[in-house]
Amino acid sequence: MKKYIILLLTCFLFAPFFPVFAQRAVMQSSTAVFGQNQDVVRQLTAEEYRRRRINDPLYPQAEYPGFATLDDYPFVPRRSEPIATLIVPEPRTSSTVSGNSGAYQELVNEKADVEASKAAAALFDTGNFGFKVAFDKDINDYQAGEPIIFRFDLTCKTSNPPDIPLYVEWKRTGDDGLSGAGRNIITIDKPLGLSTSMDKPGFIHFEATLKDEAGKTLATFNGGAGVDLANIKAAAKEPEDFDRYWEKVLGELNDVALFPEVKKVSVQNAPVDVYAVVIPCTGPRPATGYLSIPAKAKPGSLPMELHLQAYGMRIPEIPKTPPEDKILFDLNAHGLDLGESRDYYNRFSQKIGHYGYDLKENSNRDTAYFKYMVVRLVRTCEYMKTIPQWDGKNFRVWGYSQGGLQTLWAAGLVKGISEADAGMPWSCNLGGAPIDQRLKGGCPEYTEAMNYYDPVFFAKRIPETCLMYFNRTGLGDYTSPPSSVVSVYNNVPGPKKITFYQGIGHEEPKADSKAYTLEGSLDSQADKTPKTTKASGTGKTASPPAP
Repeated sequence: MKKYIILLLTCFLFAPFFPVFAQRAVMQSSTAVFGQNQDVVRQLTAEEYRRRRINDPLYPQAEYPGFATLDDYPFVPRRSEPIATLIVPEPRTSSTVSGNSGAYQELVNEKADVEASKAAAALFDTGNFGFKVAFDKDINDYQAGEPIIFRFDLTCKTSNPPDIPLYVEWKRTGDDGLSGAGRNIITIDKPLGLSTSMDKPGFIHFEATLKDEAGKTLATFNGGAGVDLANIKAAAKEPEDFDRYWEKVLGELNDVALFPEVKKVSVQNAPVDVYAVVIPCTGPRPATGYLSIPAKAKPGSLPMELHLQAYGMRIPEIPKTPPEDKILFDLNAHGLDLGESRDYYNRFSQKIGHYGYDLKENSNRDTAYFKYMVVRLVRTCEYMKTIPQWDGKNFRVWGYSQGGLQTLWAAGLVKGISEADAGMPWSCNLGGAPIDQRLKGGCPEYTEAMNYYDPVFFAKRIPETCLMYFNRTGLGDYTSPPSSVVSVYNNVPGPKKITFYQGIGHEEPKADSKAYTLEGSLDSQADKTPKTTKASGTGKTASPPAP
């Protein structure tokens, strides 16, 4: 009896500590399991992973040999091999890379003489250094799981530069949800090579900065490479009533008479007539913009163009140098009144704010800001086709970013467009990030209602009589990610082409930007040689590269 009393007292005294002992036993057990079985870690949700990284000091960190992980990424699955590995390229023979990954060997670790490099740098302006970045294959050649080789060659503006070790700080992300980063030495005689891969269709995003010993930035790179482009598809399911919805919305225009207000405005010493145009339509505001027509043009003699604006609230301005060989309409995206005071435009800008991003508005297809932007666009096209000087066959629609988005709407909804040029189109394949875990662009959050405005579904309706050209797709553009653009491209049934630019983001190509133009279906591109085009980057009427 005495034994039982002692046992009960012992349990009573130590009961508060039992949960601590149990918790430690469980944590030690889980540490052993997570450390040995990486598949268990792969099955964790992103939220579970974040919680463990923050709250559980015994949970093993996602560390990989050969490079530094990015702790700011919320979910980095463990893997048995590094995401990007260091390699030694062959000795440089030219400014371009040839051959394949078999020509590379594993890097032998070397230590730089830091003090010697500092002394050499003190006698030389490191600002003369730069680097060239190239890949071992063209944009259309990579397949899932295949090595992708990034090669960095150090360049210098002066002859016989000292052999100063500089540093490449790099970061690799991608549509596979994996990431990696590092900092490695590069010299004139020893280029830097990095090898990575991706096991699903999509794009790898690669950013790099060249720095000297003092941390001064000498050059930057923002680009990437694509994998299995033909299999990049729309992530979301197309609404079953997509066509019925737009037939209903645009059918309401039939109740509004097409009697535009066309007022001539003066342009000094210009052989072109310019008009301020207000076109009645459904919705809160009319379609407005400036129309230019060569003064002596005969009926049925001219091609016609519609320019669509990038994101933002731009004050409508009378064109100073309207074209003399075509009809051009510059459509305001918001239906702004023309010729008003700056105070009016400032107040309007404050009223709409960051339009298009309101999650509540975008949860209903009828309250989304884009609804009447589409209506004004279609109404403008209807009016333009009544202009007597139009030749009746050449009708080009074009724009960049939001202008590219509108271009795809027009091509899919309006009959009679002969060519549509969408540069870095914005807000494409909005379901790509939440559904397919692709890298997200600087676009509105996905909702099912936004499927009614997603160009990936309008693209399927572009007729074969319209040439669809995606004329500016930056491989480093993560306002309009390249995977989102390619998903739209793959849905275009008729004639099409796309130009990729290496080393640029959401901006105009530079004079030396490497460009690749592909035509037709991407599933047959592996047997073709892409056309290398020269970067233009100087469009006379291009909108600023905002989203």
